[in-house]
Amino acid sequence: LPRLVGMWGHLVRQNASGGKSPIGTRGPGETQLETDRRHIHRKIQKLEEELDDVRRVRGVQRERREKNEVPVVAIVGYTNAGKSTLLKILAGIIPIDAGKRTPGTTTRIGYFSQARADNLNPDNTVLEEIMKCSAELREEEARSILGSFLFRRLDVEKRVNVLSGGEKSRLSLVKFLVDPPNLLLMDEPTTHLDLLSVEALVQALNHYEGTLVFISHDVHFIRSLAEKTLHVNRGGITTYAGGYDYYLEKSGILDDEKGGITAE
Repeated sequence: LPRLVGMWGHLVRQNASGGKSPIGTRGPGETQLETDRRHIHRKIQKLEEELDDVRRVRGVQRERREKNEVPVVAIVGYTNAGKSTLLKILAGIIPIDAGKRTPGTTTRIGYFSQARADNLNPDNTVLEEIMKCSAELREEEARSILGSFLFRRLDVEKRVNVLSGGEKSRLSLVKFLVDPPNLLLMDEPTTHLDLLSVEALVQALNHYEGTLVFISHDVHFIRSLAEKTLHVNRGGITTYAGGYDYYLEKSGILDDEKGGITAE
């Protein structure tokens, strides 16, 4: 949408300078510039309608989460504050010095660590790695899901051991989404992902019906998902009963959006 708005502004400036622009097919009685404006205006309207639909869907999903008490929690704080350590404690990866960790009797925990390749078999193909996650998954479904994360056609036949760091990250994410736990702990899930993959992940997690706790330095990702915020600082945790914007407002750092992620 910002790109289309920028194109619109460019056409306005171009019109003022008498330039030409071959974006659309000229209609009866129109100049080429008038046709271009009409096409771009139509595209902007369509994108705005799609954004409204996304907002409505996310609103319904959040209402369902709140009703079922399955929150999405973002963990923020400065580097080395202990965010990853907290997530590992919740996952049962490392012991705690004091206190008690008591998972629910029906809780099934999934931990997505920063070491992406740890849960991948290097000898499998991309498709084989996904098909082994669930006996009920059909091949066409697996291919469709992989396609959403930019694994196209021949890509699914690649061996895991030849994948790039970004491809391994995407494949690890798909494995969690194909066979999701009811408590998903994610440490920097957007690392190595391009914009399309991040958006695909946001859409997938918006449909996830379990409890999600994640660490991220991606402001867009946090804003798109978080309903509660935990600020880790100097060995303590401050809980904010709202998403990232609520946290910025209540913590007094509203003027520094990016700094809110690493604030002390």
